[in-house]
Amino acid sequence: MSQQLKSVSQAVSIIVIGIGCLGLLGWMFNLSLFKSVVPGLVTMKANTAIGFIISGASLYLWHLGKRKSKKPSPYRSSLIGSQVLAVFVIVLALLTIIQYGFNLNLGIDQLIIQERPDAVDAAAGGRMAPNTASNFLLLGSALLLLGRETYLAAQFFTILVFLVASFGLIGHLYQIPLFYSVGSYTGMAIHTAISFILLAIGILGASANWGAMKVVISDRAGGIMARRLLPVVISIPPVLGWLVLLGFRADLYPPVFGFAFRSVLAIIIFGALIWCNARRLNAIDAQRQQFQQALLASEQKFHAIFDQTFQFIGLLEPDGTVLEANQTALDFGGLRHDQVIGKPFWQARWWTISAQTQAQLKDAIARSAQGEFIRYEVDVQGAGDRIATIDFSLKSVTDSSGQVVLLIPEGRDITEVKQIEEQLRESEERFRRAFDDAATGEALVTPDGQFIRVNRALCDLLGYQESELLATTFQDITYPDDLETDLGYVRQLLTDEIQAYEMEKRYFHKQGHVIWILLSVSLVRNSQRQPLYFVGQIQDITHTKQTQIQMKNLVTELERSNRELEDFAYIVSHDLLSPLHKMQMLSDLLTEDYSQVLDEQGQEYLRRMRQVKERMQTFINDLLMLSRVTTQAQPFIPVNLNTVVQEVLSDLDVQLQETGGTVEVEKLPTVKADPLQMRQLMQNLLSNALKFHQSKIAPVVKVYSQPSQLPDQCEIVIKDQGIGFKSEYEEQIFEAFQRLHSRRHYEGTGLGLTICRKIATRHGGTITASSVPGEGARFTITLPT
Repeated sequence: MSQQLKSVSQAVSIIVIGIGCLGLLGWMFNLSLFKSVVPGLVTMKANTAIGFIISGASLYLWHLGKRKSKKPSPYRSSLIGSQVLAVFVIVLALLTIIQYGFNLNLGIDQLIIQERPDAVDAAAGGRMAPNTASNFLLLGSALLLLGRETYLAAQFFTILVFLVASFGLIGHLYQIPLFYSVGSYTGMAIHTAISFILLAIGILGASANWGAMKVVISDRAGGIMARRLLPVVISIPPVLGWLVLLGFRADLYPPVFGFAFRSVLAIIIFGALIWCNARRLNAIDAQRQQFQQALLASEQKFHAIFDQTFQFIGLLEPDGTVLEANQTALDFGGLRHDQVIGKPFWQARWWTISAQTQAQLKDAIARSAQGEFIRYEVDVQGAGDRIATIDFSLKSVTDSSGQVVLLIPEGRDITEVKQIEEQLRESEERFRRAFDDAATGEALVTPDGQFIRVNRALCDLLGYQESELLATTFQDITYPDDLETDLGYVRQLLTDEIQAYEMEKRYFHKQGHVIWILLSVSLVRNSQRQPLYFVGQIQDITHTKQTQIQMKNLVTELERSNRELEDFAYIVSHDLLSPLHKMQMLSDLLTEDYSQVLDEQGQEYLRRMRQVKERMQTFINDLLMLSRVTTQAQPFIPVNLNTVVQEVLSDLDVQLQETGGTVEVEKLPTVKADPLQMRQLMQNLLSNALKFHQSKIAPVVKVYSQPSQLPDQCEIVIKDQGIGFKSEYEEQIFEAFQRLHSRRHYEGTGLGLTICRKIATRHGGTITASSVPGEGARFTITLPT
């Protein structure tokens, strides 16, 4: 609305300039239409026309200056020009009034154009009428005050101009000379009055945002009513009176009828106008109520968000007085609204943690009230003894003129964040110390292999200074034969195929020799899973590798020696069998051919010879069996141990009958093994269990399986109630030729349990023994399933 009125004001200034120019042209070329509009009426004097040209120009320059006032000259000079022209109008009006007041002729009335002697009001001598001069004085003053932004006074003078001009115009319409001549030979011309009215409207439109005009252009009900009623109230009464006067002068009706008719028309028109405005105001009121309801709903939503947000938020006056605080902040401080609203912000419990904190807040409010954005971290007091660290900020809110009208304090509880930051700092410090002070080499390496951080242990290990290592890559110091393997692991780490890797590799020492290291590497990524750097741990294993090489050589030599020993045992055992067979054959011939010849002593010698031969035969067979565990081993196949045990018991049937023993067998598993060796293992263990029984007590042997603590393993237990042995012999009994009893009491070569352990070892298993003397023995065999 304001902008529209200013556009009208600027257009009016141009129109008035045009009217003044036409008035001058009328005098220059004696055109009655331009001088008096209607022939015979009062003319617009030349000075009047000049006054309108200057007044219109002054108003136009004011608009131009205001529109460009923020730019440099010449636009700012437009306002100065407007003021100068306003002063000129005032001077012209004052000189004319002085001439009337002191009956003087200062020679200004016909200075430019001489009035013809036959003019309608030639007696005036080209001088503008006193009311016209007074109006120019008021008009010039209004323009001068407009430029000085004294809008209310300018509007007051403008309204007076409008009233005087309206009297002149009505005087012409009603043909009442008193209204436009005011005791002079001349008067205010009809187009002079119209020009004054237009300029009054222009000045009021130019100052629409200020003074009394703020009420008129307001969007509220009063402004709307003023804009709708004022034009009608100003224009309808004169028009009605003029129309009624025309009818009376035409003898259409008597004066009484005319007054009555005018009153009726006024009642009808103003009643209709009032009804229309009432309807419009009702609609506006209904709309206002809707807006109020919407505003109330919006305010409720705002408070719901304002109070439920997890941050501390409030509203302050620029001086720091609390206007509002959300529920989150109140709950944190254990406060009520009435304890903080309307009071200085720094006096609330939150800031009473220390005088320094309050002083800091006062200073922040003062700076924010000047438009500065404030932000800092501070400790505040909560309910009870709670202390919190907040990220506090103050933001200013300005109105359309740039004036600070509100401050918005906001706080975000960052106590946990600060604790995490402190923990992170401590963690980084621990990492730094662990990294720098580690006994093993530590390094951080970029994805392309560049060292970015190394510790002292690595520098000492490789013989380089820290700066030298940071200027190189791990590829530069890696032994060529190990590089491709290392790079392969690196590629797998970068593609997320593996999370870490460990390998043995070789580095070049700065002095040129090779050192063995154990390298452990992991990769650190950012939150977007992009690789940042490798973390490497480097341990010197040069001495270990040398020891391993020596041990490997020793193991190789030992394996070779064992093979030779086994081969020797096999060959020796095999070669001894032939003489034994011959000895058996000769002893049989002696018994068959000479048994009648030999006396009792000879028969005893022959019997002893056979016993020695049988012991030698058993010893050689056991020796062959021990060597065959490796020399004649068979491939592993699924072996049902239940079947194996039953076959062994069938072979031991005679021994069972002689001892009166029993063997209780539970369900046994199937294992992948050499079936012949499994049979030999079970036969040796069961035979021993029956052999080493207590005197006059029939042996009872139990065979069963039990779960193993190791995955993919089974345990077979053979338990007897025999004579047992001391725990100190639990390992000794598995050594070759080791016997705990003499042959006089229990026969044997001392190789049976040795063969059992060798069979268990070949199958990737173990065999252990436990016993208590007089309570029997327990043998546990662990085998892969």
